[in-house]
Amino acid sequence: MALGPHPEFAWSASRASLFEFCPRKYFHRYHGMWRGWEDGAPARARLTYLLTKRTSLAEWAGREAHRGMAAYLQGGAPMEHILPELRQRMREQFRLSRAREFLKPGRAKLFGLLEHYYQEGGELADGEVRACWQHVEACLQAFARAGYREDARRARAAGRALHVEDPDSPDLGRMRFCDPALPGVTIYAMPDHLLAGEGGRVLILDWKTGRPPEEASDRASLQLALYALWARHRLGLDPLARGAGLEAYEVYWPGQACRGGELGPDDLQAALGRARESVQAIRACLADVDANAAREEDFPAQASPARCAACEFRAVCEARALPAPAPAPGGD
Repeated sequence: MALGPHPEFAWSASRASLFEFCPRKYFHRYHGMWRGWEDGAPARARLTYLLTKRTSLAEWAGREAHRGMAAYLQGGAPMEHILPELRQRMREQFRLSRAREFLKPGRAKLFGLLEHYYQEGGELADGEVRACWQHVEACLQAFARAGYREDARRARAAGRALHVEDPDSPDLGRMRFCDPALPGVTIYAMPDHLLAGEGGRVLILDWKTGRPPEEASDRASLQLALYALWARHRLGLDPLARGAGLEAYEVYWPGQACRGGELGPDDLQAALGRARESVQAIRACLADVDANAAREEDFPAQASPARCAACEFRAVCEARALPAPAPAPGGD
């Protein structure tokens, strides 16, 4: 299918969060990069596209930990066998990134760290890279002790519904669904893990490797509620309609802090209401809603020196806030 001059409008919890954090950053990620992979694309679009393919050290650790968790749930290999393979993979990725192979023509999709693109602090310290791997290792060792593979095996043997997201082969088509509450809007969502228990009860789990929220909550997030809607539309699982239970949790590794709880019909309706509000806010910034055409200046920047210094698009964003200049020596 031929690509048009503008991207398709789609919505997800992560897009909503990004737009709320900084509408200008949302513009760069979903509009400024559009068709930047093409040879004849403007230089700024090519660079923006290149930046969308970069990842930070923390994101890299999270992605590889997710890969190890999926491999452990799907196969029979012990974690002691998965860890060395994953470590070798990360070493190879780091070698490619440090050589900045992603800057060569036609190789923007190659793995590359943001830290290696910007090189603002010089070469990454060995301690930073070692800490990244140690975090991945700690997450996976804790995961192997938690018993999720045994639960998955029992569900599989009993013929109950089971889902494990495959980070190596993401199925974008399977991530897409539509809900009558948001006519004409494609929603993207897919949980890391889902399994049905006896009696039709459904458990949805989302693995996290960052720092857990300081305030504990037994309320499911917007993302978790969307996973439940995904299960309804994509897997035909609607435990609430059958009077069975539905639980959803974010699990933070390696400490296993949990955030979430029981979901009810009101939670799903509330999530759709928040989605509707987010879609309206994003579309209010568009120059042409039907075409999903956008102008950069219509997406305001929530700029601050701290935010902009950490943003992957600081090389292309004209609205970035610069750090305040250091006071002159001897000044008041």
